[in-house]
Amino acid sequence: MAMLVYCVKIDKCLHPIMALQAVLVHSTAQGGTIHKFTAKQGEGERFLGCYLGTCKFSNNITEATADLASLEPSVKKSEA
Repeated sequence: MAMLVYCVKIDKCLHPIMALQAVLVHSTAQGGTIHKFTAKQGEGERFLGCYLGTCKFSNNITEATADLASLEPSVKKSEA
């Protein structure tokens, strides 16, 4: 499981503001993913939608899904 730590520089040292553990909550047929993170100090959850190395944090799963859809190429359904 991935562990990310976001830090902010105060004077000469870095202080962690979020210790994040990624949990995969959604993946698409095109290879996009949405991971859920929990903020270190109980500040709630954040979601990270990624496609081909382009990622964006969102405040909820609905925003993350919409962001991921805008990053991925549209898939046209074949006509039967």
